[in-house]
Amino acid sequence: MAPYSPPPRDDDVVAWDSRRGVFLVRDRPAPRRGEPATLGEKILVLAAVNLWFWTVGLKGALAIWERLS
Repeated sequence: MAPYSPPPRDDDVVAWDSRRGVFLVRDRPAPRRGEPATLGEKILVLAAVNLWFWTVGLKGALAIWERLS
């Protein structure tokens, strides 16, 4: 089974290859390294840090506090 790939956008389709049964599409440039993060990526990182803090980080801080007091 072939890996999933989304259907090509209409403006990227160049031709239909009937022998292979595939669309020939125009190559899109790969994302550049070091591009700014999208809003969704920023939210995902913030959620991961928040989850870590409320599980691991807070328990560790409470354990240290109990030892000191």
